[in-house]
Amino acid sequence: MFISRKENKMKKTIWIFLLLFIGLSSNMAFAEDVHLSWNTNTDDPAGYKVYYRNSDDVVESVDAGNATEYVLVLSKGVYYIWVTAYDAANESGVKYEIKYEVKIDSVKGLVIQ
Repeated sequence: MFISRKENKMKKTIWIFLLLFIGLSSNMAFAEDVHLSWNTNTDDPAGYKVYYRNSDDVVESVDAGNATEYVLVLSKGVYYIWVTAYDAANESGVKYEIKYEVKIDSVKGLVIQ
C-alpha cells in the first residue's frame, strides 16, 4: 500500500502530539499555591529572596525582586520557609522561619521538572 507524503507527515504529527501529551501528563503532580507576604525592610533593600526547604533538607531559593509578596507552588510535604533582604553587597540573616504543610486533595497545577 502506498502512503503519500501528506499522509506520512500527518501520521508523524499525530505521533509527536501523542508523545508530547503523554510526557506532559506523566509530569502532572499535585501542587498547592502558597501565598507569602512580608513587611518592607526599613533599610531600603534592593530585593528579597524566598528560601524554602523540604523535610529532606533540600534548600531552594527564588529571587522575588523588590516585591513584598510571592506565590510558591509546592507539592505535598512539609516545608520550612523564610525570606531575606539583600542589597548590592549583603544579604540579611534569617529572623523568622515558618513551617508549612501542603496537604493535597486535588490537582492544582502542572509541575514540569
